Amino acid sequence: MHMHGGSFQIVAEDGHMLPQPITKDTVQVAPGETYDLVFNAWAPPGSVYPFHCHILAHLMNPGQTGEEMGGLITLIEYAK
Repeated sequence: MHMHGGSFQIVAEDGHMLPQPITKDTVQVAPGETYDLVFNAWAPPGSVYPFHCHILAHLMNPGQTGEEMGGLITLIEYAK
């Protein structure tokens, strides 16, 4: 999973706190794994940070072309 527009800190893996946060902008998540992420939004309120999988087949819904995004994507937007 990759976040555009900034980086995040991985603070826990599989429910266990890490001794030190790890700063990244991409994390590989295998089936059954969990990660707790924290990030500071630096852009003006109302800005959007796309967070999506970088495996092309996961970004497309059936019948989509490479010009569209779908599938495994979320948009992070904050008010303040």
